[in-house]
Amino acid sequence: VADIVGIAHLRLRVLGGAAGLERRVSWAHVFDNPNPWDWLDPTVLVMTSGWIVPEGPAAQATFIERMAEAGLSGLIVGDDPHLPGVHVPVLTTAMIEAADRVALPLLAAYRHTSWIEISQLVARANQAREGRTLNLVMRVHECVRRWLANPGASSELLDALGAVVGARLYLVDARAWEPLLPSIERPDDAWQHALAHALTARGEAVPLMQRLHIEGHAGTAVAVPVPTERPDAFLIVDVPQGERPRIAVLQHVAAACALESARVESMWREEWWSGSALFVEALQGRVASATLTANLEERRLVPPYVCLAVDAPYEEVDRLDRFWLVRRVPHLLTRTTCAHFLLSADDARLDELRAFCEREGVRAGASEPFAAVTALPDASQQARWALETVPAGTGGVASYGAGGHTFLPRTLLESRHVVDRILGPLMAYDAEHGSDLIATLRTYLECDRSPRQAAALLHVHHQTVNYRVSRIQELTGRSLRSTADLTELWFALRALAVTGEEPCGAPPSSRRA
Repeated sequence: VADIVGIAHLRLRVLGGAAGLERRVSWAHVFDNPNPWDWLDPTVLVMTSGWIVPEGPAAQATFIERMAEAGLSGLIVGDDPHLPGVHVPVLTTAMIEAADRVALPLLAAYRHTSWIEISQLVARANQAREGRTLNLVMRVHECVRRWLANPGASSELLDALGAVVGARLYLVDARAWEPLLPSIERPDDAWQHALAHALTARGEAVPLMQRLHIEGHAGTAVAVPVPTERPDAFLIVDVPQGERPRIAVLQHVAAACALESARVESMWREEWWSGSALFVEALQGRVASATLTANLEERRLVPPYVCLAVDAPYEEVDRLDRFWLVRRVPHLLTRTTCAHFLLSADDARLDELRAFCEREGVRAGASEPFAAVTALPDASQQARWALETVPAGTGGVASYGAGGHTFLPRTLLESRHVVDRILGPLMAYDAEHGSDLIATLRTYLECDRSPRQAAALLHVHHQTVNYRVSRIQELTGRSLRSTADLTELWFALRALAVTGEEPCGAPPSSRRA
């Protein structure tokens, strides 16, 4: 910085931070974003007409401190506050004192000082350093080329890229705080909190590089968005010592991570399609037992098995699927009336599912463990039946045969028999008249027989609900004031969900009134 100040015709004045005039300058950049530390490399000299300077002594002092913390070389502010349409805050004594305290040069520029001349001056002086940056970029590209020629575990690629840039690298889903790829780790929760805080403070404007402030962390920590189809994908860069790699280099590393992510995603998608098709055919009994057993063994699925039914939005099912994919847990997934998983029976898997469901408010049912693949269709019904016993609006896992499910049908045939016997008249009436008595009954009971709550969910008048309830009682010959009749109707509705003739666990508000 002292070299630039020493060029007389630039007419730069040192307002504060003279102790930092020996700071090295790699680039001089005109910048008008209020958070230069999130966008610029260390050793960049920031030039501004004053737009980015905040109002007030405290804010200005903090601004200088953040610039120094990010390793920026200094700040040059134009001294002409009378440009048309430009409001330049007065540089306060607190700002100048902060510059002195952190030894960050704070310079004032004459109104006719050329920003371009300063930039060109610095560029010519730093051609050698630009060559080092280009060398790092080329090493990143060579690392990716070798990887594509002979790919292995994703962790090996991240280790190789980390060795190039002198940092430890992580690739995470910022929302779920889970690794995006198999065999890689993630930083502890303190890093998640730091990233969440930084992103919340920034709103929708995610910078090319987000500095992370982690208590007790001695090195430099930054997060770089990774250009994948997953909006929460971030490359976490932990530099234990030395200078952080330049943003241009980190962008190439992030692109390499995106390439590996796309490769793994393609493999997963292919496995999902073939596995889902196998699962559907097995549920429909269209695969010979020996063939199915051989296919499952090839996918490292060994008996005893367990079938799961999960009632959740697509995004939540996808997160659970990825949770097991990243951990290399063999499983099959298909989405029909609801999501079904097939896994090897393992208490650890059920514990993971239980923790996930409770955390995310997701409902799930688990079948009894079974060894013969011929039992898969019945196991899927057990899972759905168990799912129906988990109260709506809660999160948790119910296991078939535990916790009072003795009276539930064990097969699809039994479920249809219950439905025909109890709800048959309502279903026939709905089919003939285009009415919604089944939906009304389910909603009415889920609302604890409140006509007004049911009417709000069904988007009808509460008197319409009362009329439909009377019609339901007339057609079924059952009274909604009778505990015994209520029990029969409620379990019949659960059986109807198991048959697949109604959406699996769909909330009242999602059904046609």
